[in-house]
Amino acid sequence: MPFACPGFTLKLKPMDRNNSLAEITHRYLQLIQAIPAAFYVCDKDGYIIHYNDAAAQLWGRKPVLGEERLCGSWRIYDTAGQPLPLNECPMAISLREGRPIYDAEIIIERPDGVRRHVLPHPRPVMGPSGEIIEIINMLVDITDLKQVTSALKESEERFRTMADQAPVMIWMTDENGQVTYVNTSWSSFTGLPPHAAFGSEWQQLVHPDDRTGVYNKWMRTVPVQQRFYLKFRFLTADQGYATVTGSGNPRYNSNGKFVGYIGILQDVTQQDHATGLLEQEVRDRIKDLRRANRELARSNSELEQFAYVSSHDLQEPLRKIQTYAEILEDRLEISDQAKYYLGKISDSSRRMMAMIRELLQFSRLSQSGEIYEPVHLEDILAQVRNDLELPIQEKHATIEAGPLPVIQGIPLQIKQLFYNLLNNSLKFCREGVPPVIQIRYETLSSAELKSRPSLHPGLHYFKLSFQDNCIGFDQVYADRIFTIFQRLNDRQQYDGNGIGLALCKKIVLNHHGDIYATAAKDSGSTFYVILPETITS
Repeated sequence: MPFACPGFTLKLKPMDRNNSLAEITHRYLQLIQAIPAAFYVCDKDGYIIHYNDAAAQLWGRKPVLGEERLCGSWRIYDTAGQPLPLNECPMAISLREGRPIYDAEIIIERPDGVRRHVLPHPRPVMGPSGEIIEIINMLVDITDLKQVTSALKESEERFRTMADQAPVMIWMTDENGQVTYVNTSWSSFTGLPPHAAFGSEWQQLVHPDDRTGVYNKWMRTVPVQQRFYLKFRFLTADQGYATVTGSGNPRYNSNGKFVGYIGILQDVTQQDHATGLLEQEVRDRIKDLRRANRELARSNSELEQFAYVSSHDLQEPLRKIQTYAEILEDRLEISDQAKYYLGKISDSSRRMMAMIRELLQFSRLSQSGEIYEPVHLEDILAQVRNDLELPIQEKHATIEAGPLPVIQGIPLQIKQLFYNLLNNSLKFCREGVPPVIQIRYETLSSAELKSRPSLHPGLHYFKLSFQDNCIGFDQVYADRIFTIFQRLNDRQQYDGNGIGLALCKKIVLNHHGDIYATAAKDSGSTFYVILPETITS
């Protein structure tokens, strides 16, 4: 459908429900580029994810997407020229308080040292449930206006000459708030001579539905000499109405006496339309993502049902094979070789049944549905020690553990994690060497947090280590060991199905963490588990 406003025309095709996410994203980025002003988008955590060429030109640089937060400029200052902390910039305040910010002028510095005065217009984009999903910002470069204001102190005539050359509508008032000057851009925009704005006559050009609100805001602002900002509809030369933003600053003479206001009117009709289209694209994208999530949930549910039914149906014939093999071995007089083969059948059946149970356990980790709660890792370790009491005694194993933290997690899964890691060390111990397992933890350093992109930069992590003196492995296989059904050792010598460490990795990923191992052949191994202290939705 065509859509137009003065100087800007855009044709949109009707939204096809089968459009790919890539196409939606492409159109989304095209809209951002189409906005004529400096414009950029941050995600809900404040990381810059999109910006247009106008923004890069204003900043004098191209920020790294997904790594830089809140503002792409080299440095930020307040209007007094003092450095402004990043968390106090208008974008940060808007994100923190969930509201638009309109009246917070800042100064940005480019890498080449050039400084620009800008008026940010950050605005959160809310989801259907009222949560912030993104935040957008349009930067209006008012450096020229600041220069005009400075020139006014030197020469009124020079100011008027420069103001008449400005591409925006400029106005001035006296100390009573009565308009005394508008530039030629105002006359070009409205089609009226300057005196049609003088005094309070300009209010007649405000849309009737907006007039009372504009008047009341103006009359509240002038007596207290505050900054003024308002968006409203204003009559144009073609007798239509355009959306404009009116902003003004109090001005003072050399003695510090208030002498009125100076400000601008800027046509933001195109930006408003572009922003509206952008917000619609965001809503459509969220709708598509939710539809995809529903399909994924349905698919996972069906997969879990299939895994459960399959495991039950597969285990039943295996039980019969094992039972009949034992009956044959007990009731028939058969040779030792036949008994050997029947024993092989029983062992293979038991191993297959164990593998099916572990595979079912692995598949269920994908859709836990359980609630995260405080988990005392020292209590978990005590429970696992008790479960492994027999192999610990048989192998004369020693488990040394220092204090362990409390994290937010799923208790049953964390217990599975500890069980599999300790059982792995007990299983692969060296012959004649009692296993010694040391468990420690530390706070994850910021350097390692940055080096692991799978971790969330906003979370606080603990790093647990499980170190043993067992057979170890070649470091070249450090990633392979976490792949399901992957084994590095002979099944005859070491029991197992190659699922335990894959379960560990799945559990850690369910908790938004990471796991890796270091080892050397015949020199033991160390498994590192990184888990967040708390998990937020």
